[in-house]
Amino acid sequence: MRLSVNVEVITVEEMRKPDAYIYGGLPLSSCTSGFSVRQTGEPGYKGITTAGHCSNSLSYNGTSLTFMSQILSGSYDIQWHRAPGFTVTNKIKDGSNTTRNITATLHRNNQTIGGYVCKYGKTTGYTCGYISSKTICPSSVPNCGATFIRVDNTAGYNDLSSSGDSGGPWFLVNTAYGTHVGSPADDPNDAVYMAVNYVGGLGVSVMTSP
Repeated sequence: MRLSVNVEVITVEEMRKPDAYIYGGLPLSSCTSGFSVRQTGEPGYKGITTAGHCSNSLSYNGTSLTFMSQILSGSYDIQWHRAPGFTVTNKIKDGSNTTRNITATLHRNNQTIGGYVCKYGKTTGYTCGYISSKTICPSSVPNCGATFIRVDNTAGYNDLSSSGDSGGPWFLVNTAYGTHVGSPADDPNDAVYMAVNYVGGLGVSVMTSP
């Protein structure tokens, strides 16, 4: 091939590449991501949460995430990581190929016994049940405060909790309810989660917009 007599060379810093998104409900190297969060102070980093009892060294799709902080005590079982190289967005995974936006959060005080709630975990996928208690104390949490929420498997699903689901999001429609912790001691098919308002103890807030 012969170039034209007049050739204009345009320089760019790097070639265009597609955005890689990260959000709640995704399979991490261990556990499941919970919700996208934004640091409440400066410099306002974004990232994702998971359960505090999960490993502090996590990756997604082979890319290491940056551990920021965690609380595993009392009413808390939560940690968060920055996600360099990813675009953090206010979505959660809710099916094999589907997502939904998180546009609101619901404080523990406003979550009701008998209320219907759903979760997504990398092992058991999308399952739902009914809140049966708001005063559970998981044995995995040191100096546990009896503020964790139990969900009974009475909505027709096979299993609400299995290894790998920890950290995943609990929600209803577009509202965040909490972060998956595990199963109660007396029934491995039921589930326990930490209410979403405790995420604020990390100095972050759940993203309800991009």
